[in-house]
Parts: sequence; structure tokens; C-alpha cells
Amino acid sequence: MGRIGITIAALALVVGLLAIRADATTNTQVVLSATGITTSVGPGGFWLWSQPGTLDQYGIAGAGNMYFYARGIQRPVVIGNVLLSGATVTENVKSRDGAIACRFTATETSRVVTAHGVNGLVTFSCTAPAGASATSVPATVIISSF
Repeated sequence: MGRIGITIAALALVVGLLAIRADATTNTQVVLSATGITTSVGPGGFWLWSQPGTLDQYGIAGAGNMYFYARGIQRPVVIGNVLLSGATVTENVKSRDGAIACRFTATETSRVVTAHGVNGLVTFSCTAPAGASATSVPATVIISSF
């Protein structure tokens, strides 16, 4: 094999390694959603979008909205520390003003979403509002990779 052949082979190897790396770091996105749920502090709900292991141009891993009706709290939230293990995701959710600070764990139990949008379970506990939590809430839990 001549010098050109070796160069082409080396280039092909590098391109192949880059392709493997790109495939290993696919664009994974997570959506968690439930409305009108029962929490320890009254009715509430959330809509959250995140990307495990990725920060966007604003330095956050995701965003969304969360509310606790009985407390009169509804805030846009930012998401951080997103960890994905199989069909389970954990993430920190907080509002910029500190009114909401929660740790979520969600599991996608089925790839099929029911007519009500439910295909998983979500549990969360909050330091703000103090004592707010919910356990095994039926929710939309979508974990997708591109």
C-alpha cells in the first residue's frame, strides 16, 4: 500500500471513530408532564423538558413550568443534574426566585402512550415549597434519542 493508500486508510479510521463517538452521544431528550395531580400540598402539575449531560446556550440542561395551585405558586423552572439510567431519569428542578426546588425521578414504563398521555411514573420531593412531594404519579414520561 502506498503513501496515499495509508493516508486514506488513516482518514477512514478517524472518520469511523468520529462516527462511533457521535453515535455514542446521541441527542437524548426527556419530557415529563402531568396536570391536576395530587401532591402533599394540594393540586399541582408540571411540564419539563431536559437533555441529560448537555447544557444549552443558557447554561441549563432544560426548562419547563411547575405549579402548586393551593399555594398560589406557578413558575417557569430550570433543570439541572439530569441523569439517565435506562428508562429512569433523575433531575433537579428549580425556579430562579427559589419558590420551587424539587428533585424528580421518573420512569418510562412503556413506549406506548395511553389516550390520556400516560406511559410512566413520576416521584418528586421539594425543599420549596417546603414539604411538597408526590409519589408514583401517572405521567407522560418520554425518553427519546435521535
